[in-house]
Amino acid sequence: MSASARRVAAAEGVIRAAWSRATVEPWSFITVAAQALEDAGLLMSPERAVEVAQAHDDCIGACLARWEEEQESARLRLAWKSAQRGRRRARAELEARASVTKLRALLAPRGGERS
Repeated sequence: MSASARRVAAAEGVIRAAWSRATVEPWSFITVAAQALEDAGLLMSPERAVEVAQAHDDCIGACLARWEEEQESARLRLAWKSAQRGRRRARAELEARASVTKLRALLAPRGGERS
């Protein structure tokens, strides 16, 4: 049984016990149940609830920051790969031009020769 399930089961037991001892009208039982939970130490103080909410918000903020960092890393990796492809294409084009230039130089008639 998980910790959450144990807490719920404990609260359920306290509420059932309060219900069996209640001598009030059903619509005012909520106050009796709340007091029984407080007596059993199962309720949080408002200050503690604020602390828990703040910790939850901090955790959500940290998770969001981590996700944003991962997204930025993915964008940078994509830009890097794109730049590498562009560099390879430019290099291939330059090599092709150099090859054409060399080939033209080889095929060009020499100064003293006639065709």
